[in-house]
Amino acid sequence: MKICFPTFWSKDSGIDYSAPILDLNDLVPSVGQRALARFDYHEPITVGETLQVIWCPPISDLNGWDEQPSEITQSYLLTTRVVGIAPSGRGRYELEILNRELFVSVLRALAEDLQGQQSFIHLDRLAWDEINWAGSATVEEFTYLNALTPHEAFMELIVKVIGNEIIGLFSLHIDPAVFFANWAARF
Repeated sequence: MKICFPTFWSKDSGIDYSAPILDLNDLVPSVGQRALARFDYHEPITVGETLQVIWCPPISDLNGWDEQPSEITQSYLLTTRVVGIAPSGRGRYELEILNRELFVSVLRALAEDLQGQQSFIHLDRLAWDEINWAGSATVEEFTYLNALTPHEAFMELIVKVIGNEIIGLFSLHIDPAVFFANWAARF
């Protein structure tokens, strides 16, 4: 399943981000709502296309999950339809939100479906062999791994360990010129 990870979500939603307290539910795009998101110019997006898109809370939206892995539990998988190119263009698209699910709920269902089966996640094994920094975190029942290479590749992997089985659920690979994310599942 192809998913997209926007480079950032637009703050043009009418929310006062300077307010002393923000409710996360006010920030997450709702079903039926429209939202603006910017995508890497390598990401081929077309108007009318339906996309699976990850929405992250503000800290992770700007800095990635590696800065605050606990925000994985507050992230969502959105099913969206690309309804237009934002007036300013430059990789910004207007998306209509068709469905919204907590990301960890999707991961749980995926792990259950894949238990006992071989999961296929694309990993750039050479890049994982070349890491010069790695981190990990336990996020609920999942293990989140991230790594950097000397050539500026950044990788993330979310797995679940069940007994002697490691089930790969999500991988992300970003190098200076390429973006790749995939799921192990057959969606």
